[in-house]
Amino acid sequence: MFHAKPKKREKMGVRQSPWVRCQSHLKWIRGRGCAFAGRPGHTCAGPIEAMHVRNGTDGCGGEKPSDFWTFPGCKLMTHIPQTVEGEKAFEREHKADMKQIARDYARQSPHRMKWLSIGRDPEKEGTDRSPKNEWGKIAC
Repeated sequence: MFHAKPKKREKMGVRQSPWVRCQSHLKWIRGRGCAFAGRPGHTCAGPIEAMHVRNGTDGCGGEKPSDFWTFPGCKLMTHIPQTVEGEKAFEREHKADMKQIARDYARQSPHRMKWLSIGRDPEKEGTDRSPKNEWGKIAC
């Protein structure tokens, strides 16, 4: 009688994260002015922080999305309201597309070539053109 060999189980342990972490890009983002500065009804207050866009990006399960999904925002008038109100309500109130804002900053980033070298393109991320496989973690 023939018995098929059972498949080997994947080893447990630390696995690579599919998210791109780039401290140098976050530092660059924090060096920019608030993305909402100059908009009607917005008065900047507090330090500039790197705001991660979560809806429709590669963030899930309590994990922040990749660092190229960030844009600069002042803490008191942008970052805290985005967190408290939720992203969709924040976008409606400010008439903004946060994914597009983050893509625009990623396009301007001096660290963009690092992402492209591993096959991650912020222009195609979160669209039907994005690859469906998992990506390895990169730190830059």
